[in-house]
Amino acid sequence: MQKNNLTKVKTFTLGYENNAYDESVFSKRISSHLGTEHTDWILNQNEVLDHIPNMSKIYDEPFADSSQVPTYLVSKLAKQKVKVSLTGDGGDELFGGYNRYIYAPKIIEYQKYPSILKKLFKRLISSFTPGQLNKILDKINKFLPSSYRFLSLPEKLYKLSELIELNDQYQIYDSLISTWKKETPSLLKNDNKDNLSENFYKIGSSFQERMMLTDLNDYLIDDILVKVDRAAMSNSLETRVPFLNQELVDFALSIPLSMKINEKGKSKILLREILHKYIPQKMIDRPKAGFGIPIDSWLRGPLKEWSNP
Repeated sequence: MQKNNLTKVKTFTLGYENNAYDESVFSKRISSHLGTEHTDWILNQNEVLDHIPNMSKIYDEPFADSSQVPTYLVSKLAKQKVKVSLTGDGGDELFGGYNRYIYAPKIIEYQKYPSILKKLFKRLISSFTPGQLNKILDKINKFLPSSYRFLSLPEKLYKLSELIELNDQYQIYDSLISTWKKETPSLLKNDNKDNLSENFYKIGSSFQERMMLTDLNDYLIDDILVKVDRAAMSNSLETRVPFLNQELVDFALSIPLSMKINEKGKSKILLREILHKYIPQKMIDRPKAGFGIPIDSWLRGPLKEWSNP
């Protein structure tokens, strides 16, 4: 895109004062390498208070994806300089980008381990609070190569301890994409999940393909695209989604899984090979991170009074 433009392409990033969630420094390096006109906004906690109360008006329905907040704010930032923007939505679902595509099949492999070991692991993890685990793992992370570091590792370990004894593919997938447990009393019965369970085994030829196709038809449509469209349009910003071009979708669905995820557990193989032609590998080979926010510290801090009126 930059190569074929006479003027500098405008790029935008939202960053945080909380370093655990901030990727703005990596975005700057890439924009500098490509020669784009880059703008970032390092968000502080107090600025959040100005925008979060408006989320219910923007989304107009219960919408529990916390990344709606940074998506709204980065759209607000982009609107200051452009009227139309491109997004990368669909790339994960089509080319195997989510961590669950790599780790979910391994959970079934854990069934070969003795039950006593799985119970000990579960008990060990549950004996620590997320905060305690965070402190321990932060110290360990400092000694690991960047490619072996995990973001939000305590959350991932808690999730693993919950499903380590499952062996049904849909149950594992459902647990991985869910935040609340099914037995939570405040949740209403969701008939749609029953339909998803029935349809899950009718698509794809492998566990990974079934997850990707389910995400493509459910998560992408009902969460990701809703989130981006409402966040952008509330700022009068138009968005376009190149990955969802019909020909590109058809192509992605036709290629073998090995071109998306390799035997070493590396994701988005085809996209990485293309990207390495334009950007040095060391700039982009980093742990997978979602568009998350430090919601835990915000709810204990500047949002505490607002969330507990």
